[in-house]
Amino acid sequence: MYDTEKRIELVKKRMHEYHRRQERRTVCRLSVLCTLLFLSLVGTMGMMQSQPIDITGMYGTILLHEDAGGYVLVAVISFTVAVVITALCIKFKKKRTKESRRRRSCIKERKGGSMKKKCFKKTVSWALSIVMSATMAVTPVLADTFTDGSQLIVSEDAGEETPAATISDAEDEGMMEPEHTFEIEDNCEDSGRTGFSSENEASGFSDDSVLAAQTEEKAAVYLDPSSGNDGNTGESAKSAVNTLSKAVELAQGGDIFLLDCVEVDSDIKLSNVTFRPGKSNMSGMLYISRGKVTLENIIINNKTPDGKSCQFSNYPIEVTGRLATLTIADGTEIGPFPGNSCIIVSHDSTVNLNGGKILGDKQNTVEYGGGIYAEHATVNVNGGTISGHSATYGGGIFSSYSNIKINGGTISDNQSIRGSGIYAINDSNVSLKGGSIIHNKSGQGAGVYLSISKLFINGESCQITQNTVTTEPSPKDMRGEGGGIYLIYSEAEIESGTINKNTAIAAAPDENGNIQGGLGGAISAKYSRVTIKGDTKIRNNSAGNRGGAIYTEGTNNDSSLLNIEGGTISGNHVNGSGAGIFAICSRGNKHNMDVNISGGTITNNYSGTGENEEENAIVLMGWDPNLTEDTGFADLHLSDSPVITGSVTLSDDNNYGPRIYVGKSLQLSDKHILVTPTYGKADLIAVEYENDSAAESFESQFYSNGMSKLVRDGKYLKWALVKPKVQVSADKEKGCPSSKNCFNGKGNACA
Repeated sequence: MYDTEKRIELVKKRMHEYHRRQERRTVCRLSVLCTLLFLSLVGTMGMMQSQPIDITGMYGTILLHEDAGGYVLVAVISFTVAVVITALCIKFKKKRTKESRRRRSCIKERKGGSMKKKCFKKTVSWALSIVMSATMAVTPVLADTFTDGSQLIVSEDAGEETPAATISDAEDEGMMEPEHTFEIEDNCEDSGRTGFSSENEASGFSDDSVLAAQTEEKAAVYLDPSSGNDGNTGESAKSAVNTLSKAVELAQGGDIFLLDCVEVDSDIKLSNVTFRPGKSNMSGMLYISRGKVTLENIIINNKTPDGKSCQFSNYPIEVTGRLATLTIADGTEIGPFPGNSCIIVSHDSTVNLNGGKILGDKQNTVEYGGGIYAEHATVNVNGGTISGHSATYGGGIFSSYSNIKINGGTISDNQSIRGSGIYAINDSNVSLKGGSIIHNKSGQGAGVYLSISKLFINGESCQITQNTVTTEPSPKDMRGEGGGIYLIYSEAEIESGTINKNTAIAAAPDENGNIQGGLGGAISAKYSRVTIKGDTKIRNNSAGNRGGAIYTEGTNNDSSLLNIEGGTISGNHVNGSGAGIFAICSRGNKHNMDVNISGGTITNNYSGTGENEEENAIVLMGWDPNLTEDTGFADLHLSDSPVITGSVTLSDDNNYGPRIYVGKSLQLSDKHILVTPTYGKADLIAVEYENDSAAESFESQFYSNGMSKLVRDGKYLKWALVKPKVQVSADKEKGCPSSKNCFNGKGNACA
């Protein structure tokens, strides 16, 4: 028989063996249960792949087999977590058992062990219940999260995605939509850890990696406003969504491919996406009929999914209706659209360019308005850039019956036959208060072209600079007129700003010596009214033929008027004549071409080249094949206190010529005005005062040199020939006289 101590030891061994057998049974049961559940899930997935399943979820939704991918995934993960928790609990209990005090009595150990075992079982039971309850509660929510609303099943074998068919489609068509496959981009750094982490013994699911992968998948969304459905995934043309808001939601900053023109009729702000045509032929991309639409950090270009250019039958972006406003903000880039204007704005609508870029490709030419085409509309340019466009009329902006307001921004590097920066016709109003029109090139009006329109420049920061008009490739179309501004049947009021370093290039003389183009480096105005005042600066412009700064022309029934009330015209150059101003009346009557100067400064303007260069302020001229007493010439009207240096040339005929009309308020500085004629025929009137006394008092305000001089006759100053005096002196060396002519015209010395 055993003694008491051995009995106790024997009981302990038996109890230990009993606990080990119980643990092994528990583990075996759990293993069998896991295996059965796994096989059940695999079988269920196989059934779902072969046929649709109609299941009512806990939220009353109908689930098809495409929807089940997320649920199966969450179920497997939840069950795995539950098993791991159970294993950890068993391990913890085993460790606690080993640490039990061996010296405690058998009865106490039995009682304590029994109590601990009961507590442990209860704890495990409660833990499993809580885990399974939580799993059942959050499974639908997590499934929706993992599928991101797209509800895709990913086939591991094929690496393909199958978009779920929507209920509405199924009901309408009576069948499921065919499956469409797409390639899945693998952007994971470690393919062995896609979606899972093995940092600990127990695997954990990584939400961030899945969301990142889904963001890549949603980088391209197809939008078809005609036949799309917002229940679709949007990942192909056949699964396109229907509304702009849904496309933006799914794109998550990626590309939106438009399969048809999208109409916007409400207030909306679009940001951080790219709009591209989804096919090679479309009518347009955005049609804004009402509402305030803002584009911020938006890219809209012409590249289709295969990288080719789309052909548009209308305009890519159209804004129309008095209730429609498009605002382009910073970070937005529109274009290029080869062969199309980027934006048309019409019917009392408005476009605000506050930032961003409207770009062209400098190659493909449109007829009207490469950047913006405005008709019966308003365009406000407060910032941003319109650049790189090529058009027949209006490289940057074309305006008809519209208001163009430039308060900032840049219109640059555009080209056209007429109006590379801005082309305005048909009672348009162009207001320049800021911004730059720079580096544009055309045949007429490289900076601004106006026909039957009005121009207002009133902003010190406004610059029209470094624009060029040329006669190439053909003077027939490219006329080389108005490097900065060209006007015909229009009005311009320039109160401030800078017109600087613009160029009018002339063609080479033809066989008869005629030169085409090269008219008006800064401004060319035909049959128009131009007023310059305030602090306007017209500097450093050049022309190849006439009017280094300004060329102006009037004719019968189409008069021109140039008013200079202030400002500065200086540093301009012309190869021909009229470095500061060239004015001509062509086939006109008296006062069809008047130049009124009451203020401002005209200085340091030079004509000619090389040794023939001289300071020239103004040239006045008239032309008619049949000159009569009534033939009109360009006339100069002087009053108040202008400053004029350099010659004022009266390009006269033998019998007729231009005149200078002097108002009684004329007060000149110490620098009087040099007047030079072309012929200076005797008794031809050059200057006319209001009355005899005025002529007598102020005749010294003008002087001349050369073969003719000015003499007073009543209220007129007329030309009179200078009679040379012959001075005879002996030549001491040769013993014979020599002669030297001396002209007594004022300002001359003997020659």
